[in-house]
Amino acid sequence: LKSTNYLESLLAKQEARKAGADEALCLNEKGLLAEASMSNIFLVSDGRLLTPREASGILPGITREAVLELASQLNINVSERDVSLEDVFQAEETFLTNSLIEIMPLTGVDEKSIGSGRPGSVTRKLMVEYKKLVLASTTSAR
Repeated sequence: LKSTNYLESLLAKQEARKAGADEALCLNEKGLLAEASMSNIFLVSDGRLLTPREASGILPGITREAVLELASQLNINVSERDVSLEDVFQAEETFLTNSLIEIMPLTGVDEKSIGSGRPGSVTRKLMVEYKKLVLASTTSAR
């Protein structure tokens, strides 16, 4: 689905739910992956973290920025670039990010498994580190 605004994102989410899916992947006007309907998306290929660049039409989320920083701290190579749907299907791991779901593994698209069909090691590592970051910021805010 090509998405450029919030209403279209809500409609994409509704369409996904009607089809029995939890989320919809949204393409930009060039047919490249931009984001999910309410989340940013990351892929892991050859140990490298990939995510659509801001020029792809994404909303630059706070959680996305935190994940990019954590990846840098963990010495995980990151590439922000154009991402195709084929890249998703060839990825070893994928996950979604937003403030509510934090980091959520995406293990399949259109009934096709991504990688092993389970959360991968990079995703799990980032989930642990993100939880630590949230706990530290919650504790320091008290």
